[in-house]
Amino acid sequence: MVGHNPSPFFSNWGGTKWSMFYVYVLKSKKDGKFYIGFTPNLRLRFQEHNDGEVKSTIYRRPLELIYKG
Repeated sequence: MVGHNPSPFFSNWGGTKWSMFYVYVLKSKKDGKFYIGFTPNLRLRFQEHNDGEVKSTIYRRPLELIYKG
């Protein structure tokens, strides 16, 4: 089917026709709380979280990646 998105984890958001998104779960080593996110570049996004560039997790650092899919 033309224009059909084959999966909820694929989109054209990344600048290519079908960019894959990663769903990930982080756990705060500070307070034990979890954060769920999605991104086309997991390595970069995880670094942004731990560098304090993400408003939602800035005070929960350090963070560990406990799931990616």
